[in-house]
Formats: sequence, structure tokens, C-alpha cells
Amino acid sequence: MKKETEKRAAIAVTLLRKSLTQNLNDVKDVLDQFEEAHDVCERELSIHYGLLVSTQFGLEEIIEKIDNAVLK
Repeated sequence: MKKETEKRAAIAVTLLRKSLTQNLNDVKDVLDQFEEAHDVCERELSIHYGLLVSTQFGLEEIIEKIDNAVLK
């Protein structure tokens, strides 16, 4: 039973990392497009832009923590 739950947990972590990576790539794409379409002042005033920047850093941090935990 323990081995099966450990295997399922490992699969879940792998799937989670894949999903987070896809989300990160999507956020980066939107930020790139936003930066092309808006000047610095518009970006600084945009709530959505700020949220996406924060999300990008958060996702990068989570992915790094997963990678570090898996590599141990």
C-alpha cells in the first residue's frame, strides 16, 4: 500500500510540474504581448499586468522548489 501511494504521489508531482510549466509559459506569452502593445506607464498602471508579473515569479519559485525537492 505504501509503495502504491508513493508512486501515485510521484505521478501527481510530475503532472503538477507539467501543468505549472504550461501555465508559466502561457503567462510569459501574455506578458510579452502586453509589453509589445503597451508602454511602461500603461504597464505600471495595469492591475492585470502586475498580477501576471507576480504570478510569473510565483510559478517560477514553485517549479524551482519542486525541482529541488525531486533532485534531493
